[in-house]
Amino acid sequence: MPWKSVVCCLALLAGFVETKTNAQTPATFPVFPNAKPPEPIPVASFPNATPSGNGNPATNPPIPDFDTLPPTNPLSGPAPFPSPMNPETQAPSGQAFGEEVRMGVDFDFTLVPKTPYINWEGEYLLLAPRGNPTAVAETRPNGPGQYSNTIFIPGGFESGFRVGGAFVDPIRDVDLTLRYTYFSWQSDIWSYSEVSPSPNFYPYYPNPAARSGSNSSSMVAMPSGGLNPLLMAPNYLGPVAQVSAKSTIVFQFGDLEFAKIFRPDERIDFRLFAGPRYAYLSQSLQTQYTGGSINQADYGSQVMFNGAGMRVGGDAQARFLGNFGIRLWGSASVLAGAYQGRVDQSINGSSVASMRETTLGTVPILDGGIGISFGDQKCSMLIGYEFQSWINVLQGYTGNYDNYQPRMQRQYGNLGFDGFSGLGVQVTMSW
Repeated sequence: MPWKSVVCCLALLAGFVETKTNAQTPATFPVFPNAKPPEPIPVASFPNATPSGNGNPATNPPIPDFDTLPPTNPLSGPAPFPSPMNPETQAPSGQAFGEEVRMGVDFDFTLVPKTPYINWEGEYLLLAPRGNPTAVAETRPNGPGQYSNTIFIPGGFESGFRVGGAFVDPIRDVDLTLRYTYFSWQSDIWSYSEVSPSPNFYPYYPNPAARSGSNSSSMVAMPSGGLNPLLMAPNYLGPVAQVSAKSTIVFQFGDLEFAKIFRPDERIDFRLFAGPRYAYLSQSLQTQYTGGSINQADYGSQVMFNGAGMRVGGDAQARFLGNFGIRLWGSASVLAGAYQGRVDQSINGSSVASMRETTLGTVPILDGGIGISFGDQKCSMLIGYEFQSWINVLQGYTGNYDNYQPRMQRQYGNLGFDGFSGLGVQVTMSW
């Protein structure tokens, strides 16, 4: 029907007019009658700001330089930031803020490399043997009331060295160290002379209670003067006039250390280590007796020890006054190995004894020292005192005879060394 078409046209026209009216109507917002207009931002708040508009900060606030705004943290507020106008807090070019900046040269032990590196070290030793000296002869009384004195080989200082290298991982604070130590001590050819034996007999008082009187029953007649040889049977030689002796001691160490480093403080280091040790020890003695009832008698002996075992120890270092420090170190080891010994004796050029033996043994060893160190992480030196003790080690043989037949009589004792340890140089080579 025609009227239905008219109604549809009117409806479409009304919708178009309403859509156009809404598109041109401006949006309205709620009004807050107590609201205050924004305050202008002072120019001083932004030193690097650029004025805008007519330059009046009241009507045209400046545009801030956002590169100089302090960073903010929603939890703690604005973070501290050095002012670009203050050269004392301005970081140098290429240096990030928050990192420590040091000027000049400073040998500081706290500057430990954070990459693996190698330490090379060398050390000079000046040691002397300690312990029971070797007795080679005994004086004979030369008159009434005189006592006998034992003659020993005198000692002295000799040189040695220690070298090594260490692989250090500063991230895990561990290192692997290999060291070799060599020391050789040799006495001078030493001699001692005494009054030649006399055919006369002097009274000798072995009983102290009888020395103040003249009780002849306490007297023992014996040849006066001369020396009793202790390394060979006196009954075999009789008294002699002179003794000459020479002694040699050589030891070597090979040590492998697995170590862990602890740093409770930036200037205090503790290092604990454990690992295998190999040791070689040689003790030799050459003695010659002359005069008296014989022309010449020679005695020679040597004891060699080869052993290996485990070693544990540690060292500590406290630094002060910049590059100076005090260092303590010590270790203990127990070695098991074999002794090889020999004894040779001759009288007037003819051999009277030649004996050999091999026996097993265990030797504990203690060593340590204290010293003053100087240097930095790249190069350091150490000077101090060092000691070493071989406990209950086989040292030699005595001339013991059964029915004039020589046999090897072992002598055990403590053998020690001590003396100067220093002038060592430790150089670091980074990877």
